[in-house]
Amino acid sequence: MKVKFLTSLVGKDINYQTGKEETINDNEAFRLIKNEIAVPLGDAAEKKYKSMLAAEKKELEAEKEKEKALEKALFEDDLKAEKAELEKRIAEIDDILGIKEK
Repeated sequence: MKVKFLTSLVGKDINYQTGKEETINDNEAFRLIKNEIAVPLGDAAEKKYKSMLAAEKKELEAEKEKEKALEKALFEDDLKAEKAELEKRIAEIDDILGIKEK
């Protein structure tokens, strides 16, 4: 992916100066763009970056759903018991306040 560096980046095997335009591998370019070290250069790079960003978002959402399912499996009984206790407490509060259930 072609990028333009917004800041200098120097390391063991790299030396990119601010404003330098460079073609680098897609994963590295994605990471640099995401961390605002570089910007995509050209329509193809912009499209590739947006595609990778959407794929990352989809992957993170899938991970979140997996975690939610695991949490449900691990804690479902505890959560149901806690919910029942809270509902009982709400009923007690409604009784104290004179609120009738609809």
